[in-house]
Amino acid sequence: MSKPTDEEIVRVLEEHGRCMTYVVTNWLRDKYRTLKTAYVLASSKETGVRRESKAR
Repeated sequence: MSKPTDEEIVRVLEEHGRCMTYVVTNWLRDKYRTLKTAYVLASSKETGVRRESKAR
């Protein structure tokens, strides 16, 4: 099974606002059944999403 793109992760955060990584993972699991929280966390760190949301 494939994994979500960085853009998909960012879109979930934009739609739902600042939230915990496991919450983002749960929303994405509707489409990506085997998705792990660690993948979402690593992807969001690479794109700088976590730092931006903490700065608010």
